[in-house]
Amino acid sequence: MAEVAGSDVLFIEDDRALAAMYGIKLAAEGYHVRTVHDAGAGLAACRQRLPDLVILDLRLPGLHGLDLLAELRRMPGGDRVPVIVLSSYDEQALIDRGMSLGVLDHLVKPQTTPGALVEVIRHRVARGRRLPLQPDRQDDVQTGWRPDAADHGQ
Repeated sequence: MAEVAGSDVLFIEDDRALAAMYGIKLAAEGYHVRTVHDAGAGLAACRQRLPDLVILDLRLPGLHGLDLLAELRRMPGGDRVPVIVLSSYDEQALIDRGMSLGVLDHLVKPQTTPGALVEVIRHRVARGRRLPLQPDRQDDVQTGWRPDAADHGQ
């Protein structure tokens, strides 16, 4: 993916209202957003066409989001797809398992506005490669981005 904007984003979220809210902002920023509402549809969408980025909820009908991610990683090319978790759950065990599966970031829904999600995407996903995430979420050395500098007001 040469640029992040204009990229194919697969948004896997069972809450249709939340998916619409985030999807509107992503589309306004130039992303092509495909939204699915359960794990089976998410896997089918990945099999049909690997996205440039997956935004993944964890508690999904049919299959836990991290189990879906493990399946994605086993698909040809699936190990190179950047994934950001956007979930209401922030248990450390879930975060650790996600990071072990190559998640770029684990964001908590009540603390992440659509504008903040766009900023995370812009700074964590660069030219199709995964950037390292510091476990304590300190400044990203490669981009100079700090989590507290994200636009939380949009």
